[in-house]
Amino acid sequence: MSASTQKKEKKKSALSGIKDFFGRLDASGTLSGILAFISVVLCLVPAFVYSECFVDHDAHIAYPLESNPSSYQPYIQQFDAFEKGQAELDVRVSGQLLECKNPYDPNERAESHAWYMWDRAMYNGKYYSYFGIAPLLTVYYPHYLLNGTLPSDSEVMSVFLFMAAIFMPLCVWLWAFAFSPKLPKLLLLFAAPSCFWATMITLIARGRTPFYYIASVAACAFLTAFLFFALLAYNCKKRWAVYLNLALAGISFGLCFQSRINTAFCAAIVVVPALWFLIIARERKAKKKARAAETVFELAALGLPVMLFFTGSMIFNAMRFSGPLDFGTDYQLTVADVSTYKMHGSWIIPSVYHYIIAPLSDGEAWPYLNFNYTYFTDYGTYIYRDASMGLLNIPLMFSLFLAPAVWFSEKYSVRRKVMTLSAVIAILVTAWINTCLGGIIYRYTCDMTVIAAFFSAIILLSVCETVLKSSKRAGKILVITAAFLLMIISVYVCIRISLLNGNGNVISYDDETAEKFAKFLFFRK
Repeated sequence: MSASTQKKEKKKSALSGIKDFFGRLDASGTLSGILAFISVVLCLVPAFVYSECFVDHDAHIAYPLESNPSSYQPYIQQFDAFEKGQAELDVRVSGQLLECKNPYDPNERAESHAWYMWDRAMYNGKYYSYFGIAPLLTVYYPHYLLNGTLPSDSEVMSVFLFMAAIFMPLCVWLWAFAFSPKLPKLLLLFAAPSCFWATMITLIARGRTPFYYIASVAACAFLTAFLFFALLAYNCKKRWAVYLNLALAGISFGLCFQSRINTAFCAAIVVVPALWFLIIARERKAKKKARAAETVFELAALGLPVMLFFTGSMIFNAMRFSGPLDFGTDYQLTVADVSTYKMHGSWIIPSVYHYIIAPLSDGEAWPYLNFNYTYFTDYGTYIYRDASMGLLNIPLMFSLFLAPAVWFSEKYSVRRKVMTLSAVIAILVTAWINTCLGGIIYRYTCDMTVIAAFFSAIILLSVCETVLKSSKRAGKILVITAAFLLMIISVYVCIRISLLNGNGNVISYDDETAEKFAKFLFFRK
């Protein structure tokens, strides 16, 4: 045997050994576990950066409150109300406001010169907070029990950011383990962080007037927890583990509902068909009677916690407002009389523009991006308008345009077709509802970003999987390279958007910090 032949054989043997080593690692789950851990670390980094740059750990709030409750944000006021054994906030409504014929009309309030608390619900002469109580249950009370004080707004934001940074990337891995186990692990290593960044939770966490954004960040965090536990339950083999994880998924969905209803509603449109494909019609090895019992127990494990949260919310509503289904939104003292808001069929197109398409504009400060302030000239009636940002500013979301390739191909299961279709419907319906019943502002986009990011990743990975199975080598290289580039560019763009500065809608940072960010991202104007 010649020297060159021996060299080739040794090289071939070495490559075979490496493949065998990684194959055995992957068979035991070790390699996947290592890469999944790395992807989580990559997502935790921005959470640590946020905590370092924006969290004021010395700004704890003493309790009992040192000032009048009227000077605090709604979550603190609601905590104070609960501690005093009441549902209403401990702030007196002014007589001038009560004398108004319609105190919810901002013009009438201005004419009366009445003092009032901004954006609280006023009903039957009492103030209430219409914000969900999930952050109170999961952050404020634990913090108070441990420290005797209440957390700062930025600390609350940081907790939920860390939650999403852990759960969102793991959701991508769990989906792959369950439905596409042969996908290249390196592809998942890139997909998981890009999916987390695409939620834009890193931008929402910097929102000014934080109590508005706490609701959105909390809802996103609990939704990622729901997806994680639901997928973990599907991957489990032991029955007790399945039931436990489904119960945790139900609790997470209930907490999402108790953070922001619109986010939970967007997810619910996807959850309904998921119940059929992942629980009711799921293939099982047990006998017929055992299969039926397993299905009932799984539905109960998931549904009972959701029903408990929903029932608790109904009871709380009945204690405060006109009935169990009255969430108090019509009684807001805000920019308009919210009770006049209605669903408008003609606003479907504007909703697609503002929440799906609306491009970011050039900004004066680094990273030289700003929100979109372009509106349709005529909506036919009043609509709240502020900074907007469409989902398609995030490159990963362009994968949604590949959805028809999944729907109309015989290579994909009915389950995957229906789930991706329901995700697109959820995004469009939520955008329309937000426009009609809320208005236009970029934080409402976060109602859709978790579902949009997760299913964008699924669609992209599904197409890659099909190409790897059926295409020639050149086609495989082209598609996989394009997928890698899309995910990398998406992360880069999301980092820039998250660091948007010099706008009244986000907490700003100084020029020195901006320069550090610019050097880190190799970006100059």
